[in-house]
Amino acid sequence: NRQIAFGVRIENLGGQYDFGSGKVHFRINGGSWQERPLVSTSLNPRAELIPEFALLPAQPVGTLVEWYLSARTTNNQTVTDVDPSTPHESLVANQVVTIFQDNFETNQGWTVTNQNVIEGPWERGVPRGNGTRGDPPNDGDGSGQCYVTGLAAGVDLDGGPTIVTSPVFSMAGSNGIIELKYWMVSYNGTVDDLLIQISNDGGSTWTTVRTIRGGQAGAWTDMKFIASKYVAPTANMRIRLSVSDNPNDSVTEAGLDGVRIRRAQ
Repeated sequence: NRQIAFGVRIENLGGQYDFGSGKVHFRINGGSWQERPLVSTSLNPRAELIPEFALLPAQPVGTLVEWYLSARTTNNQTVTDVDPSTPHESLVANQVVTIFQDNFETNQGWTVTNQNVIEGPWERGVPRGNGTRGDPPNDGDGSGQCYVTGLAAGVDLDGGPTIVTSPVFSMAGSNGIIELKYWMVSYNGTVDDLLIQISNDGGSTWTTVRTIRGGQAGAWTDMKFIASKYVAPTANMRIRLSVSDNPNDSVTEAGLDGVRIRRAQ
């Protein structure tokens, strides 16, 4: 294992940087927060961009490092680069390799499960809507096909949930990053949610990663998360997306595309 070299550049915007007050706050695999001072490589405290760095403790491949930065201004105001309750997430790796990728142009083994669905379950195909009723007018990555609820034009999801589940993938002995694009619209009634979930036991139990609240404006949105923040990585991993219009009183449409799963090595 090697120490993690952490470099930043500090820019004076709304205030003047109190030279030497910068810190990186970090935690390892969800443990207690620690901090390290940022050390400047510049002798000019009034430079436009001030380069600074810190050395974090060495960690094995697959370690999840959450972090954020803080600094003081010369009028003693503490600022952070992000909200500490939603820190940055990084994965320790020599390299990150793709172990599964799907643009849904072919069938790679996703399964759809429907519970009390009246109309509009998940289907793989080319979207046929025009976006006027919440349905995507095209797929998310430009390849043509995706998974979408209510694939036919003018059809949205009624009832549910309808659930689309990935094939099994392995992160045994390591960790990895899951990336995908999602679409979620729900309006004109009870606003519904899209659940993005992960399992490490083949689908016997599930942990919710994100709950996407519906609204009237639709857009393909990129999402990325590190597996170990939610479950311990195993050889029996799956992800799934679940959505319902229940009670059946709203226009609800969801989509999934551009899935890529990468593993730390």
